[in-house]
Amino acid sequence: MDRFKTNVPEIDSENEILFRAANFLEEAGNQPGITASEFHRVLLANNIDIAHEDFGKLAFAAIAIETMLEVSKHFEDEETIH
Repeated sequence: MDRFKTNVPEIDSENEILFRAANFLEEAGNQPGITASEFHRVLLANNIDIAHEDFGKLAFAAIAIETMLEVSKHFEDEETIH
């Protein structure tokens, strides 16, 4: 997993969740448009307990990433991948 550290613990925590979500999205498929079912399948395959608090953080991070990828398609000539 990618590591990016700052001197701000809150930013480091958020970045860790974003990087984890991006890695799970890549496992589901490296193109924008991953469905919730596909994302859940990858989380379960990686033994992520979907009842745990981390699931919500990962899901919101994945939604944010997918939203940014979808919006970027309208402003860029090339499609961005996870």
